Amino acid sequence: MIQKDNNDEDYYYDMDFDVNKMEKIIKENEEKKSKLTNYKNKLNEEEHKEEENKEEEHKEEENKEEENKEEEHKEEENKEEEHKEEENKKEENKEEEHKEEENKEEENNKSSKDNRHYSKYYEFNDGEKRDKNTLDLFSMILPDNENEETIELKYTAELPIITSKFCGVRVYVPPESIEGNKISCPVGYVIKIHDVFFGRRVGDKETCSTSEYGNKFSDGLLNVTEEEKCESHPVNDIKNICENKRSCYIKPSTALYKSPCPDIQVYMEVSYQCVEDKNAFKKPKFAIVMFADKVKPDSLYEHSISEFAQYADIHGYSFFVDNKIIDYNRQVYYQKLYSLLNYVIRGLNTNEYEWIFWADGDSTLVNPNIKLDSFIPPPDKDDIHLVISDDVIGLNAGMFLIHVHPWSLSFLMKACTYSYYNKDTYLSLVDQSAMLHTLIEQNEEKHYVIVPQNWFNSYFCNDEEECDGKLKKGDFLVHYAGYLDKSYIAAVIRKQIKSDKEWYGKRSSEMREEVLKYYKLPKEEQHSIYL
Repeated sequence: MIQKDNNDEDYYYDMDFDVNKMEKIIKENEEKKSKLTNYKNKLNEEEHKEEENKEEEHKEEENKEEENKEEEHKEEENKEEEHKEEENKKEENKEEEHKEEENKEEENNKSSKDNRHYSKYYEFNDGEKRDKNTLDLFSMILPDNENEETIELKYTAELPIITSKFCGVRVYVPPESIEGNKISCPVGYVIKIHDVFFGRRVGDKETCSTSEYGNKFSDGLLNVTEEEKCESHPVNDIKNICENKRSCYIKPSTALYKSPCPDIQVYMEVSYQCVEDKNAFKKPKFAIVMFADKVKPDSLYEHSISEFAQYADIHGYSFFVDNKIIDYNRQVYYQKLYSLLNYVIRGLNTNEYEWIFWADGDSTLVNPNIKLDSFIPPPDKDDIHLVISDDVIGLNAGMFLIHVHPWSLSFLMKACTYSYYNKDTYLSLVDQSAMLHTLIEQNEEKHYVIVPQNWFNSYFCNDEEECDGKLKKGDFLVHYAGYLDKSYIAAVIRKQIKSDKEWYGKRSSEMREEVLKYYKLPKEEQHSIYL
């Protein structure tokens, strides 16, 4: 190879260079160029595809956005439709509820008309009102939409059998003079008697070995041998007293249960179990009792009888009006006690009602929407058998509730005969005073409760006057005790009731809430009576 200088540039000449080699090089270069061009084209195609893909993706995104917008729009439309449907349903429900209330009222009215057992006291035979001045209590009844009183109970699978021992009472002690020994179960349970032992077990010299005064009995009264077999089992007798009741009082008296060994000091063992009460909190049945021997047409007493008869038919209570004096040698006020004795005995015999509401005829029933079960004691106060109010003077026996129970029978008999055995005691208010003395002198405080007047014994006072138990709107009734112009006042009250629904706007649920709060108060914070 020859190197030649030319303008400071180097030139090289290859002597061995030939045409074929040159063509080969050119061909290789063209192939390279072709490959490069293909590569570029491929890149361009890919870039183009990417751009197309991006455009498609963009279009898809735009389409999705449009679809989403359409869906959102549809959702909004659906929501609006749902809202409209809900509003329409609410309106329909309101209309249905309104119709149901109307239907209930119609059914209640129809039912009331079908069950009007005492209409003879407030209607003629042709169905017209006996007296245009008498209140129409049926038209005053509000729709019954109040909640029933409920108490939640947690029952265990089974409560254990309990055995209680009670010392025997000797035959010379009248059973009526003692209250007895109480056995009881929790609320929601009742007593089931398993066994009763009455006597003294062999070798037992410790049980009931001292008198009520603390004196030790002699061995002769306590020693029982195998041969004597000093025992009996009056199971059925005790079942009659206690079975299926929450509580009861047992008197282990040899006057009631024949002694198996007369010369031995006996005792009673009662084995019982508390079982679930299937009828717990069942609504009790009521009777209303009144007395009126001389009732004039369109008089206060006729109106009162009419109102209580309507009230009894509305709520399904029994209703009795006595009009015959059975003892003309006593003041007529004692007829109250005689009538109550009769209906307590009837209730014990027939079980057709459990509580009696006594109502004096000088009264107006203001609010028929308050039911009698609003006033009775709660289940844990089942020792209370008399619910009665006081006034400024003391005990007031014009309106009260008495339980159909042996205690009530005993109490009424004592009050009825009080004046025969206490001739030096002045009974200023006759039957009422006899009841007062009996309750206090016999220490019966655990069996009665003195309640506020406004429960069921409100008094009338002029607007400018203040008095205990003053009648207010919503009260159950008004008693015109002590007023001379009772008929005139009653006419004024009835006129006010007819023109203002607030007089009968209070419901049983409100009254019951007030009553239960009162029953929870300690005894010293409740009303009391005194001689």
